[in-house]
Amino acid sequence: MLRRFAIPMGVVLLSLLFLLTRLHEVSVGEHDIWAREAASLERSAHRVPYRRGRIEDRHGRPWVTDQVSYQIEFVWRDFRRGHPLGNIVQLMSLTLMRPVDLQEVSGGDAALWAGHLVALSPDQIRSFGRGGELTVGGVTIPELPEKGRRGARREERRPARAQALRYYIERLMMVTRKEWQALRDLRDSDRSGESYAQLVADLRRREGEALGSSVQRVERELRDRVDRSISHLAELGGLVDWSALEEADLPLAQGALARVVQVLDHAREQSENKAADRLFQIAAGFPARHLSRDNLNRLDLGWLKKCLYWDDFRLESWRSKRGGQYVQDVNRHVAGYVFARMQLSQGDLADRVLDSLAHEFVHPDDRADPRKALVTPWRSADRLRTLGDLNQILEHGEESDSQRGWVLPFQIEELRDADLQGMDLLVTSLQQVGMGPELLNAFDYEGIEELASGLLELPGTGAARRTDWGPGELKPIKCVLVAWNQRLDEEVGQVLGGLSQPVLFHEDRVRAALEDRDHVIKDMSSRPLTFTDNPSDALVHHVERYHTD
Repeated sequence: MLRRFAIPMGVVLLSLLFLLTRLHEVSVGEHDIWAREAASLERSAHRVPYRRGRIEDRHGRPWVTDQVSYQIEFVWRDFRRGHPLGNIVQLMSLTLMRPVDLQEVSGGDAALWAGHLVALSPDQIRSFGRGGELTVGGVTIPELPEKGRRGARREERRPARAQALRYYIERLMMVTRKEWQALRDLRDSDRSGESYAQLVADLRRREGEALGSSVQRVERELRDRVDRSISHLAELGGLVDWSALEEADLPLAQGALARVVQVLDHAREQSENKAADRLFQIAAGFPARHLSRDNLNRLDLGWLKKCLYWDDFRLESWRSKRGGQYVQDVNRHVAGYVFARMQLSQGDLADRVLDSLAHEFVHPDDRADPRKALVTPWRSADRLRTLGDLNQILEHGEESDSQRGWVLPFQIEELRDADLQGMDLLVTSLQQVGMGPELLNAFDYEGIEELASGLLELPGTGAARRTDWGPGELKPIKCVLVAWNQRLDEEVGQVLGGLSQPVLFHEDRVRAALEDRDHVIKDMSSRPLTFTDNPSDALVHHVERYHTD
């Protein structure tokens, strides 16, 4: 009886073992295949609205209202790491030692470049990281000279580039975790001179398949995947409603694929610019947009170019966008902040106006504690933003005196001690600097008295205080902010002009920016940017179905 019972039990155990093995293969090994099959199934959808309701104040004025909005967002870091086109662009930038955009490789050369890149061997990449020569697709990056090689390697970030090359080649070939462990052993073995295509093909070789046939199959699958992903991007472009961008007078490229690539390149540029903004602020202590383009050109930003793998043209593009951008910020939000401070602060009307205006230019370390006061009193504002720390920020800043008397009128001791109020106080302060006829005419003011009168009418008193404003109402605030920022920038220019050109940042400030480089780039490239508003159901389904492409 026992012997006859043991045979069926063994069969059951073997069946269970086979079933568990097959389940593991389907759920883990063949996950991508079945995920694509599931995504390809016909589906239906309907939108479920979510309404919170209006929120009103005690006077019945709406503070919050519902607005139906749907968006598709784009994250450059995910695209760069997961999409074959993003992998290729990143690899080309690393090997060619210059920025490469998506438009450069999406026109038919992407699959060709993919073949060139996977033809590199671990030995070639290792030699490149040490300063050796590297040839990709007929383009040769020369070997660094022996003399000063260590410093040159550091300047070009060769070791970091080599490490990134290995990472993105493996991402391009979709190396799994299990394959990665075996590939790591092959990279360090006597086969390290073989190409990545050969090493990966050996790991994926089917039973009885020759290595040469396996290499051809892997390369063919890679080409097909690249071509398929580009085709899906073109289909996506055909589903996007481009009218919003056309109405915004943006020059759109011709063709669905070209337009998608153009938008993705713009998103990549935005994320890189934000990373440059943050790295500059770490080194300088203030945003680059507070300086004019001329003053930005006086600064040596070679370290920033190397941080982001930029060339001179790309750095100049960033400089041109950031130089003088403060005027745009004034129109977008700064004037509104100043207006709100005028409304909410306390004291004499003219003092409230000057307090709110001066607060925008006070050094951040000297500003009032926001838990105790909304603004810094203008009579106690001494150090200015941008100018206050230049002697510590710059390599030879101690050679210049960055505090040469007063720069903005609220710093003048005679004005602080004078017993002036109301119109007299504002007119006297505005007459001191930067309010010439040319600027006043640009803002449609015939004289300083008219500008001062406009400032006094803004805040209101008692029940007249408001937190909203109409178009053009903030014009007097904008006029003063632009004038004072120009005056401050002129003073910064005099300091920079008195130093050896180009002006170097202090090495400690540059080191602080370099230490945060990886974190900053990861953070800024991970922030989602809007790809399109109010997408159609067909567009949403397309993105879901081909999300990896």
